[in-house]
Parts: sequence; C-alpha cells; structure tokens
Amino acid sequence: MYLCSDNSSRKVQIGMKRKLYNSLIEWKYDPDRKPLVLEGARQVGKTWLLKEFGRNEFDNLVYVNCHDDERFMV
Repeated sequence: MYLCSDNSSRKVQIGMKRKLYNSLIEWKYDPDRKPLVLEGARQVGKTWLLKEFGRNEFDNLVYVNCHDDERFMV
C-alpha cells in the first residue's frame, strides 16, 4: 500500500519503504526462499533497508562492506 499525497513526498517515501520492507518479510518466511539479491539505483536506501530489516527481524546481523577492499575489485 502506498501512502500518496500531492503535498508531501515524505508520505510516498514512507509508503515505498513499507512496501519494500513487507516484501522482505515475505522473503523471510518463504519456505522455498533463495538467496536475497537487492539491486537498484545508487543512493536510494538499499543499505538502510537491509540493515533495518536485519536489526528488526533477526537475532544477529553481520554487515560486510567490500566496496573499498581491493581484493574484491574486478
């Protein structure tokens, strides 16, 4: 469900985050789930969403950022 308002982009952002978060909840409880791959444009909140999901939905969270590690550069 999207919360849309012509006067407030904040409501649209909250609705979009809720929809994406709910999709992750569905993934979590899917008995046939596959590894999670999250793709999207830069600077749209992918990392925030996954960290928030991990903190709220699991007992343990490990965050590994390989962005600046030359061993992972292709």
